[in-house]
Amino acid sequence: MHPKQKVAIVFSVVTLTPIFALSQEKTLQVRVVSKGPKEIKVKTKGAGGWSEKTLSFDSKTKRIENAQEGSKVAIKYLEKGYTG
Repeated sequence: MHPKQKVAIVFSVVTLTPIFALSQEKTLQVRVVSKGPKEIKVKTKGAGGWSEKTLSFDSKTKRIENAQEGSKVAIKYLEKGYTG
């Protein structure tokens, strides 16, 4: 795992998708390290200990203003995968 892995946060209304598209809503419990205009750095705790991730967000991201440095937050995102 790379310490500066980028993951896009997607908070959007899900419309009907083709049968071939699979999506799954996930939640990530994190502690905010820092926040910039389009990215947020967070720490997560997993089986291998603590790791830091950089997440991208845009104007469609909801409640990003609540993510203050040092706070614990839950990030909900939609992970999409396609088959076929």
